[in-house]
Amino acid sequence: MTALRDMQHEFLKCLLERPSTISKEIVSNEHASAERRLSLYAIGYKLRLKEVIEGDYEQVNTYLGDDLFDQLMEEYIARHPSRSPNLRYYTQYLPTLLLENAPWTDSPEIHELAKIEQIFSDSFDSADRESVTIEDLTQIDPTHWATLTVRF
Repeated sequence: MTALRDMQHEFLKCLLERPSTISKEIVSNEHASAERRLSLYAIGYKLRLKEVIEGDYEQVNTYLGDDLFDQLMEEYIARHPSRSPNLRYYTQYLPTLLLENAPWTDSPEIHELAKIEQIFSDSFDSADRESVTIEDLTQIDPTHWATLTVRF
């Protein structure tokens, strides 16, 4: 591995609250020690992941309440660290976590609610296609409108 790649891996371990040697690479100054500066990054990283989870599962948050939902987010982040710079699919395993792990398995409706929210979010993703224009619609014979079937 390159020195940069080694540092990146050590930094990620620090963010994931795993033993890391990255603090020796960070400069302390009069405002904050290396450890304090790293802890601020780690806190910010976790808050960003929580923001993504909250955005994807608003109804689960409402159903569980803030304290239980925070417990769920902490567990999810611990079990599923982000593996991509794109956070779009970061929360994809949350319904499975709810289905397979206590104490969430005691309330199957939470899994069902999470699955519904996941399906709803995924419904907005599709391949790029050519859109129908107003001009396209004006080319349809007016006598066909009564029996016209739209297919997506």
